[in-house]
Amino acid sequence: MKRLPQESLMTLLIKEDKVGKETVDGIAKIVADFHAKAQATPEISQFGSLRIIKTNWDENFAQTIKYINHAITETQFQLIEEKVNNFSNRTLLFWKAA
Repeated sequence: MKRLPQESLMTLLIKEDKVGKETVDGIAKIVADFHAKAQATPEISQFGSLRIIKTNWDENFAQTIKYINHAITETQFQLIEEKVNNFSNRTLLFWKAA
């Protein structure tokens, strides 16, 4: 995967008024059109299920733990992991109650 130069990030370009509302709206339309035309089957939809997303999150935390105190502090890592787990637990409870 090729890394974008930091000076090309959309958030920075918007902040510096180098990208206008029309451009953002155009990109949003392209993305919305893509999703509207994308094939949707139960098999494909399962990849967006909470179970699969939670599995991916857990895997990401397991793979990134080695970066504690290199790219992220232990406090930051634990906070992010706690917030993600709280969100997924609340979401799971919501769907079970519905």
